[in-house]
Amino acid sequence: MLNIILYTFLAFILYETVVLVRCAVGLVRVSRALRRSNTILRDGGSSDNDDRHTFGVSVAAVGALSSSALESRLAIDYTYFEFIWVADFKDVGGVEAILERYDMSPVDFLPSEGLPLQGVRKVFRSRARRFRRLVIVDCASSSFADCANCATEVASYDLLLVTDNRTRLSSASLTLLVDALLRRS
Repeated sequence: MLNIILYTFLAFILYETVVLVRCAVGLVRVSRALRRSNTILRDGGSSDNDDRHTFGVSVAAVGALSSSALESRLAIDYTYFEFIWVADFKDVGGVEAILERYDMSPVDFLPSEGLPLQGVRKVFRSRARRFRRLVIVDCASSSFADCANCATEVASYDLLLVTDNRTRLSSASLTLLVDALLRRS
């Protein structure tokens, strides 16, 4: 009986340690982003200052997209961004052609235990330099929340903008978004 109580207590302590480490890692990421934004604001942050483009943004679209819709989303005028397309490939036609066109190859994906993910089948990244910003995720669920969680897991940057497949961003939208965020912080 004492062993069970001791093991339960140790398991609880281990779980709490893991939670605290994750919180600390999250705080470090947020503090780095805020430090970067304060540096940008201190150095001027005017519209002709290209330093604001060092703030990375991951843009995710959930749902079926055509090849032309992917092209328009990859044409965003911002230095550090990636575009993540998350969809259930069973609901999307012509996926093989899109994967071939953008020279996509499957990559290893190990989800963290922090978010509830529903069936990530595969994650693809482009081998072509000009499409290096494109990440495609085949998600078994077509729910917006599950797809948004998948995008959060594969995102490379701290700032994530999740949209549906009908949302169109202008070429300057990320610059305006980052400028607004930097002014508020």
